[in-house]
Amino acid sequence: MNNYAIVKNNIVINLIVWDGIAEFSPDVGEVIIAPDGVVIGWGYENGEFIAPPIVQHAMTVDEAEQQKVSLTNAAQQSISLLQTKLLMGRTLTSVEKGKVNAILDYIDELESVDTSTAPDIEWPAPPGDQAS
Repeated sequence: MNNYAIVKNNIVINLIVWDGIAEFSPDVGEVIIAPDGVVIGWGYENGEFIAPPIVQHAMTVDEAEQQKVSLTNAAQQSISLLQTKLLMGRTLTSVEKGKVNAILDYIDELESVDTSTAPDIEWPAPPGDQAS
């Protein structure tokens, strides 16, 4: 008994254990003897099985999107009290105005981050974290 991969469009779509004697013909794909360790999703090119990348680009982009949302939410939360003061008609000190403007600039920088370049993203530093 051997392991066989059913390959369609250079991708392993199924695996079977087959004695190679009995008649077998898959509905789709090509039947190729597979070494141990090959699983569904592996590639097959030029007579060789190829393991898929460990981390898919789409997954790193999703993680970057989540990071972007998290950083934006934290920034918004850090100025929510000051926004409430303004809504209540209170006046902000010059330090508070500076903080609000710095955080709003930071949020603008976050919004401009292109997460499709993940994992090669240079995240902007939050206000107060910049080197002097």
